[in-house]
Amino acid sequence: MDFVFGLPPDAAGNTGVLAFVDRLSKMAHLAAVPDTIDGEGTTTLFLDRVFRQHGLPEAVVSDRDPRFTGQVLDVHLRGAWHSLGHVHRG
Repeated sequence: MDFVFGLPPDAAGNTGVLAFVDRLSKMAHLAAVPDTIDGEGTTTLFLDRVFRQHGLPEAVVSDRDPRFTGQVLDVHLRGAWHSLGHVHRG
């Protein structure tokens, strides 16, 4: 999962996109988001967009964005015995 920010605002004022991509099928779930989204909002979108349709994945890979490393998402994933991996972009 990853964010893209700096886009022109949509009708709701969202200037970003949150992308969840399944590494096997390459299926993408996209959500328009404000630049003020936090860990709780990210977790809610993850549960609504990914969990509802596919269940929890075995692992989640993201960069070290604080919205992904926050306690809310970590608690949900660890509570379900999942790992949260990070990608190093150098």
